[in-house]
Amino acid sequence: MEHGRLIRVTTQDERGHEPQVITYVVAEPDRAKAEKIIRTKAARIEDDVEAIGRASQQLLKAFNLASGEFIRADD
Repeated sequence: MEHGRLIRVTTQDERGHEPQVITYVVAEPDRAKAEKIIRTKAARIEDDVEAIGRASQQLLKAFNLASGEFIRADD
């Protein structure tokens, strides 16, 4: 795999708190597919999911991610 994607999830709080931003590294080069992986496996329906950039092959190897896997990058 030549690269993956960085996906940003912004959570909206109904109680008026500040939105939270969570970033994921996804081992999927296609933008739409990477967003779908996070939408279906990590985000809530009301969350905003957006691909914000590419993740290098070296980064995917450092996290030991196989195709279709992801990891939360801000932990």
